[in-house]
Amino acid sequence: MKLGIDIGSKTIKIVLIGDNKIIKAFYKNHNGEIKKELKEIYNQIINQYGKSCIDSYGICGSIELNNLKTIDNILASVEANKFLKTGCQNILSIGCETYSLIILDSNYNYVEHTINSLCAAGTGSFIDQQAERIGLSTEKLAEVAYNYKGKTPSIATRCAVFAKSDIIHSQAEGYSKEAIAAGLCEGMARSLIANLIKGRELEGDILCIGGVSKNKKIVEEIGKLLNKNIKVIDESLIFNAIGAALLGNEKNFDIDFIINSMTKNREIRENLKIELSNYPDWKKDKFYIEDNIEITEYKEFSNKENVYIGIDIGSTSTKSIVMNNNNEILLGLYTKTAGEPVKAVQKILHKINEITKDKNINILGVGTTGSGRKLIKEVLNADLEINEITAHAKGATFLDPEVDTIIEIGGQDSKFTILKDGNVVNAIMNYVCAAGTGSFIEEQAKRLGYILDEISDIAIDRKAPYTSDRCTVYMERDLNIFLSEGFSKEEIITAVLYSVRDNYLSKVVGKTPIGNRIFFQGATARNKALVAVFQNELKKPISVSKYCHLTGALGVAVIMKDMNIQKSNFRGMEFFFNLSNEVCELCANKCLLSIYEIDGVKTAWGLKCGRDYEDKKVKVAKKENNIEKLFSSIYLEKVNQSLKNGIKIGIPKVLYLYEYYPLFKKYFEILGFEVILEEGSQKKLKDGTNLINSDFCAPMILSHGIVKSLLDKNVDYIFFPTMINEKNLVEDNDKKFMEKKSDAYFCYYSEYAPTIINYLTTLDLQDKLISPEISFNNTSIFDVAENIANSLIEKNLYVNKKETLINNFVITYEDFKNKNKLWKNENEKILLEKSNNFKIVFFGRPYTFFDKTINLNIPTSLEEKGYTILYQSGLKAEIDNNLYSRKILDKMHWHYGQEILLGAEMVAKSNDLYAIFLTCFRCSPDSYLITYFKEIMSKYNKPYLIIQLDEHTSDVGYQTRIEAALESFKIHYNSKKEPITINSTNYKNDEIKKDYTVLLPYLSSIISELQKEAFIANGYKAIVLPLDQKIINSGYRYASGGECMPNVAIVGSVIDTIKNSAIDPAKTIVYIPTVCMACNFNQYSILIEMALEKSGLKEVKIANPNTLKQLPELPKELNVNLLEVNILGSILYKLYYRYNPYELNKGDAKKALDSSFNLIKEYLHNKKPLMEAAREIRKIFENVKIDHSYRKPRVGILGDLYVKYNSILNMDIYSLIEELGGEVLMPSFTETVAHFMDADVRLNGLDVKYKKGLSIFEKKYESIFKGMIDDSFEPSMDECFELMQKFGIKHYIAGETSMNLGRMLYYIEHKMVDAVVHLNPVFCCPGVVTASIFRKIQKYYNIPIIDLFYDGNNKPNKQIVPQLYYLKEKKIKEN
Repeated sequence: MKLGIDIGSKTIKIVLIGDNKIIKAFYKNHNGEIKKELKEIYNQIINQYGKSCIDSYGICGSIELNNLKTIDNILASVEANKFLKTGCQNILSIGCETYSLIILDSNYNYVEHTINSLCAAGTGSFIDQQAERIGLSTEKLAEVAYNYKGKTPSIATRCAVFAKSDIIHSQAEGYSKEAIAAGLCEGMARSLIANLIKGRELEGDILCIGGVSKNKKIVEEIGKLLNKNIKVIDESLIFNAIGAALLGNEKNFDIDFIINSMTKNREIRENLKIELSNYPDWKKDKFYIEDNIEITEYKEFSNKENVYIGIDIGSTSTKSIVMNNNNEILLGLYTKTAGEPVKAVQKILHKINEITKDKNINILGVGTTGSGRKLIKEVLNADLEINEITAHAKGATFLDPEVDTIIEIGGQDSKFTILKDGNVVNAIMNYVCAAGTGSFIEEQAKRLGYILDEISDIAIDRKAPYTSDRCTVYMERDLNIFLSEGFSKEEIITAVLYSVRDNYLSKVVGKTPIGNRIFFQGATARNKALVAVFQNELKKPISVSKYCHLTGALGVAVIMKDMNIQKSNFRGMEFFFNLSNEVCELCANKCLLSIYEIDGVKTAWGLKCGRDYEDKKVKVAKKENNIEKLFSSIYLEKVNQSLKNGIKIGIPKVLYLYEYYPLFKKYFEILGFEVILEEGSQKKLKDGTNLINSDFCAPMILSHGIVKSLLDKNVDYIFFPTMINEKNLVEDNDKKFMEKKSDAYFCYYSEYAPTIINYLTTLDLQDKLISPEISFNNTSIFDVAENIANSLIEKNLYVNKKETLINNFVITYEDFKNKNKLWKNENEKILLEKSNNFKIVFFGRPYTFFDKTINLNIPTSLEEKGYTILYQSGLKAEIDNNLYSRKILDKMHWHYGQEILLGAEMVAKSNDLYAIFLTCFRCSPDSYLITYFKEIMSKYNKPYLIIQLDEHTSDVGYQTRIEAALESFKIHYNSKKEPITINSTNYKNDEIKKDYTVLLPYLSSIISELQKEAFIANGYKAIVLPLDQKIINSGYRYASGGECMPNVAIVGSVIDTIKNSAIDPAKTIVYIPTVCMACNFNQYSILIEMALEKSGLKEVKIANPNTLKQLPELPKELNVNLLEVNILGSILYKLYYRYNPYELNKGDAKKALDSSFNLIKEYLHNKKPLMEAAREIRKIFENVKIDHSYRKPRVGILGDLYVKYNSILNMDIYSLIEELGGEVLMPSFTETVAHFMDADVRLNGLDVKYKKGLSIFEKKYESIFKGMIDDSFEPSMDECFELMQKFGIKHYIAGETSMNLGRMLYYIEHKMVDAVVHLNPVFCCPGVVTASIFRKIQKYYNIPIIDLFYDGNNKPNKQIVPQLYYLKEKKIKEN
């Protein structure tokens, strides 16, 4: 019989197949005990069928094995589909940690597949987490969701932390568990479709497999969204095990061999030592558990005792403290919220009443805090509600007046609070997408079969592997990998503690100074091992109070006592309520109200307008705040249209157009057009998720939906200009890439937005797009006007009136500039207005401030609270040499980045301005700007708030952050300010000197080493920086989490190398060439510099030269050598990958490669011409005998500079391609330089001699290898450009996207490849943009393009297996 094993992150599936049918099947949860469960099932099989029953076997799943090949999951699904004759052309697999869509042709043969991106939630594990949060089992959630037929809340499912915020909001609005369960399933279905379909058209039925296929509600919703028949069959849960059995050809089944194959070598941490200074003895007090409530009786109640009751209602737990008016803590209670905050509070109060029933206590006050505080205050008629940061701070200072730092890791939120003289001076919360909270620890413990109380004892003296610390999805993925690699459950749960710590310190604390009197609070502080990993890292004593889990409730009680509340309005301990729902019909909001009726008194919850329930008049909310009104009054004017042309032109209010639409609106109205302005909405945001071809931020998704809306309105044209940059606020740089060090770019996504939308597979713009390229920096306004005029004439509009079109725009633009001045002047008046309160300045891109779909009306809601608000573009923040941010500004190449930094320092210096930074999930530029923003605020000891926005429909998840920030602003505003001296410095761009040690980032195993040898041969000391998983994790300690992974890897490798070697930091220089394009590349050196300062290595130098130019301080010979080794190293790659797959004697190609590499080194050191070395290399490879009779499937490698050559970051994808029967085609390392020189020639007037010189020089080397690798020679840049134009991509936006698109089209034109693998670091802007446009190319030319994104820990390479497997089969048939 055939045996198939599918080992998932949660379950084991095993199938026996004989006589072409399933004989036996097993499906079992392994709870981390993979080896044990495997053995048990194996014993059942041999007991029933005998030891010799297994003829062959195959293993698939999330597991990796030594010395044993596993079956690819996608291949297993395809073969199982054929075997079971399902009749489905699409297979949707939704497992515990991954989901995928496989598309088949009409004969059920593989076409392509797509898999969830790294950061996408929406897996089975995600549903498990949310079920736990609302107090249901996974199975029960599925059942109640399917049976629920009422109105459901909208739940964001892109991230588990986002979902939590929306669940809390839904609970507060009165939605039942059943409604929330249904909303979760609907949201997950939407998320699955958005992440997997991406412009694909599905033919035929869909088969749903995997654990989530049991969830009827999700399956039903997917069917509705796709308008497709979704099948779930009996074999859906064991589907891939069937495929593994069919494809497996391993013989001699040996269970011990399989189990031993799970062990992997991975770098691990030192044994965890627990040596805490101040840790309580929990056993001293009377503690017991009753009715699922933890009760601690600290002191006996006196008769008729006067007491305060503090209640902390969190998303996962509800806590209460009873304190008397002598400041004595009498009683503490702790229970699960379980998705029902009112019931949790009801239980706790009932228990307090039971305990005190004979004491006749007198309740002076009842107060609430936590995420449910507002709801519970209304229900209880409590005397006070206060945000949890203030409550926790008050509780801590009550216990120790000297405390200056609070670490608090709650069930769903992490907070870091700095205090001075007992007052909060800075409070930071995880800005939505930070992971590593208490619930994560609990979820992982539960999966591994532990309870929380066991963890500390388990973790003592335990080693643990390194994990990612970026988000729950990453961290959980790593833990699943560890399970498959044979790490013990004890080691894995210890690794969880390190992950939570590292996440907290890098994402929440960041660069904020940590004090010396540290309190650790929250229920997680009862985990001694977690506190220990913090203390071991911080090297400072950490105190834990025995009230650590109750401190928020304690703080509320203390505050009421301080306020001298003496008479409570509290409804009473034993309250019973009837809950009903009604829909308010007074306005279009149609609010779903929860009506709590207690003793005949009705309390309503969920009124968005803020009216009292008894008041039947609508309370009209502000449509515009004062800044929006000011913007409209200045920029929008009624144009007298004497001549109307009858043409409708739509302008989407998106991205940069949120600031520039008045300019273009007036221009087109003057010309006689009817202008349709299209704004965002939740519907358009949802529409956008169904249109996107790649993983974008919410503003980009909304842009897609808004453009679709304009199409639906049948406008004649859509004006969406390709805007490259604004005028540089810092300095007037040369336009040429060869010369400039900064620019004022709009973000990379924004630049490409019109092109991306024009090349969607899901939307046909029908030639309606008008998208002139606009660059304001170093460009005459007449040239801008001419580009716009030409774009109109191309559409046969105003064909004979070009001069009129130009002049009208110039006049309109001058008027727009004058309005910009007026805008700043009017804002200055607001700034100078005298006030008894502080003012709030919002930072971020204009669409985060002006678009209410994105910002959930947060700015307006703050104005309604009585605060004066402003936006960054209204500030007159001027550049000067006395700014701390000067060193960042000199390299700041984004327009909004310049505005943010200049404005941030102005606010930081002021006495009455405070900053709120609105950013968006997955905003790559903001990942750097947030780091800089925090740095500026920290230097001036100024509190601030960062809010990360995404697809929420409610601002409830942000309210605690906002309230806590306002409190810290108030305290700071009223405090005495000490003068702060700031030393301004310029960014580092040091010269390389002979006595320095040059540190070269690892980019390529060949080229980086040859660069090192070139330096050494010319008398310099040089080191290629090492790179591994530990180093990458180390780098993330100095980043906010969304920065380019290669930048983080370089940071980690630089710091680790210097600290772990005898190198003198003062005589060490990091060599990091750059070019100023719109992606993040220009910021690499700044992040390195800031990380060096933070790590105490400020004296390390950084060489950050323009990569297009020679370094003037280096000898000419070294400059030439560096170029030569780039060219010759690239040729070595091409030779090796042409010869290795076809060698007749195994190992000959590798020997030739090694000999050639050593030959280049020898020629460098002996000062011999490398052109002669090239001729010798030809001879070496000519001696490698290869089979010329056939060609294997050829796979082109495209993507990011730091990943496509880097065998460590890309996990040696080249060897996998060859192992799967393919041939690798690598681009030259020089392509980046060649591309930007070409762009300079075409766009910026660079003398063509530079471009030609490089091309001729490289071709001289290539000519030596004519007849050997002719089909690997570098393409003509001119032809690449022409092919892009031919394909319809009109704008040549310099950067990796254009570079890769041009090369891709060249490969297709010359039939050079059978497939392309597109390699990028996670969150790479060019990679995400290129992946979107590649979908159109893939569809048009029917060529497989596989996008792989790396984060340093994940292993995405297996995604290429199905394509290579079937391409190989196809080639064999052709040959």
